[in-house]
Amino acid sequence: MTWTGEMKAEALRLNALGKSAREIGEELGVSRNSVIGVIDRARRAAGIGPVKRGNPMASARKAPRKAKNAPPLHMPPPNEIAHPQGRYRLEDLPLNGCLYPTNTIGTAHFFCAAPRQDRSAYCEHHHPICWGKPPKRKT
Repeated sequence: MTWTGEMKAEALRLNALGKSAREIGEELGVSRNSVIGVIDRARRAAGIGPVKRGNPMASARKAPRKAKNAPPLHMPPPNEIAHPQGRYRLEDLPLNGCLYPTNTIGTAHFFCAAPRQDRSAYCEHHHPICWGKPPKRKT
């Protein structure tokens, strides 16, 4: 169905009187969504924009929680542990090699390739750097 100028004017008049989109749609013989679209386009054309309604539950919600200070990741100082980092390309990486990247600049990607920890993608040295210490569970 095509909206005529008279139908649009009538929909806007009924909307100004406070009728709902469902009531306007029933009176004009069109769907509720069609009425909402016509009214919204008319408001945007007039530079008014869409109707912004507040969230009625906003006052009932709790205040947002403050983020707890996360413990720093366990990163040993560079001189504390001597770790032999390799410069292996992904194609040359051993099947059980550590996937920690050893370079930060350039297009070629190199990896550590030291033996991995059980169920980890990283070696014993790089696993705590990437994942940190596991959190203590409250019991």
